Amino acid sequence: MSIIKLKEIFWYFFWLGLLTIGGGYAMISLIEKELCEKRKWLKQDEFLEIIAVAQSLPGILASNVSTFVGQKLRGGLGALVATVGVTLPSFLVIWALYPLLQKSFQMDAVNKIYTGVQAGVIMLILNSAINLYKSSIKTKFTKTIFLLSLLVLIVFGVNPIFIILFGFLSGYVSFIFERRF
Repeated sequence: MSIIKLKEIFWYFFWLGLLTIGGGYAMISLIEKELCEKRKWLKQDEFLEIIAVAQSLPGILASNVSTFVGQKLRGGLGALVATVGVTLPSFLVIWALYPLLQKSFQMDAVNKIYTGVQAGVIMLILNSAINLYKSSIKTKFTKTIFLLSLLVLIVFGVNPIFIILFGFLSGYVSFIFERRF
């Protein structure tokens, strides 16, 4: 694989940050298709590892993912360039539009538009969830962890951080068990 230029990384993540509405979860399937299938910057397994780690860390998912992808592609400088690229559009748009946005939230028509956009964003997030499920829930063990986590989350309303910790511990115990036996 040839060395990917920093400006390519920056511009990819800049456009991603500018054109993707709905945050990190809405971006996941777009990033996967572009970076794994089209550009072939990452392998599917590498991308899934990045998503798993990025979701388990504090912070904005889009920033975490872009940082890890940039790190994987070009080291520390790549991480910085990718993170700035994905966050800069939001900063610029909010900075430029804040006076208008402040007034627009008081308008019924604008609130209806935001409601419609939210419905579309939910579909993007659902699409990402389905793609993540298909690519990472493959064994009886991962299906069991998924179903237990879903049950505990929905039925008992457990804080998602405990679900993440449960998944981490389950994966670690499985790893230790497989190595010993």
